[in-house]
Amino acid sequence: MLFTDLLQKEKEFLPLLAALKKENKPVLVTGVTSSLKALFPAAVIAKTEEKALILLGEEMEARSFYKALSSVFDRALFFPARDFSLVKVDSASRDFSQQRLRALSRIFCGDFDVVVTTFEAAMQATMPPEVMGRLRKEVSVGDEISKEDLLHLLAESGYEMTHRVEGAGQYATRGDIVDVFLSGEDLPVRIELFGDEIDCMGTFDTLTQRRIENVQKIVFTPAEEINFSAEDKTTVTAYLREEIEKSRPEEKEKRVFIRSLLERIQSGMEFPGDLFLPLIYRFSTLLDYFSDELIFLYGQSEGKSALEISAKLLEEEIRSLFESNKTLLPPEEIQLLMDFDTLAARLSEKRVLLMENFYAGKSPIAPSGIFQ
Repeated sequence: MLFTDLLQKEKEFLPLLAALKKENKPVLVTGVTSSLKALFPAAVIAKTEEKALILLGEEMEARSFYKALSSVFDRALFFPARDFSLVKVDSASRDFSQQRLRALSRIFCGDFDVVVTTFEAAMQATMPPEVMGRLRKEVSVGDEISKEDLLHLLAESGYEMTHRVEGAGQYATRGDIVDVFLSGEDLPVRIELFGDEIDCMGTFDTLTQRRIENVQKIVFTPAEEINFSAEDKTTVTAYLREEIEKSRPEEKEKRVFIRSLLERIQSGMEFPGDLFLPLIYRFSTLLDYFSDELIFLYGQSEGKSALEISAKLLEEEIRSLFESNKTLLPPEEIQLLMDFDTLAARLSEKRVLLMENFYAGKSPIAPSGIFQ
């Protein structure tokens, strides 16, 4: 912590902390050299003993920040951007989704020191905190839970039932044993029940099926960031059937598309869930998981430009799908990304540190004070 200790001795440092403590308003900080960009928030976090969220314009820089802060804090998290599920779902990589889910679960329960991400990743639509709270469940050896309730929880959380667990998001059962590969974990867990009580649990090897290590507690989290429960799927199915009834005979492409979606949902296959988010979720982003934590914004102009480019590309893709009858909702009804103006409005009454190389007399987010 030598460098952070030195930063804390800078003459503007204590007045800055006083300003953050005094009111929930953004402040602008300039003059932090490139070599100290990642260490500056570390110094603030260490001195205030508060949790923080850091937003940057580019993912490469964000990952560099995360690496630097991981050497200072044990509970540093990285939150990557995700690919939206609009067309191809079977070939989509789950790596980023699993990493985001792991981060959301830990943020929800306060198990973090600092979260590093990009403007784009932070502004993308995600699972609302109240849904995470409903689906996140902690169980320990000795807890009472029936096998039926356990399987119901897994099914509602989006886990796929298989003959044998091989990857994240899967579960299998035989007798009084339930194997589950929890989202964001490196190894699956075998849960052995004795009646309606958890008798023992342990991680195991997927190839040899041999137990590796006993565990006393596990935390169930949703298998997918955009999780459709049985009730949600019923809602989407009802909507699709209504759209078929309203469609005209000459709209053959549209009717074929709707029927293909119904078949995928009814057979338990994946479908482009992001197209139906407005039907099941209120629009939420990573910001909804934060309340009073410190927020660092690096490069507002770059972040604003990145969001505008992403929004334009996303709108063009959805409009193309809509015009070719590959989605039923027009772009203006499918919100998947928060714009910068909305972000600025939400942060205007929060403790935000606007980190800029220099101040040219104006800032996209108006600061209440300037520190150099």
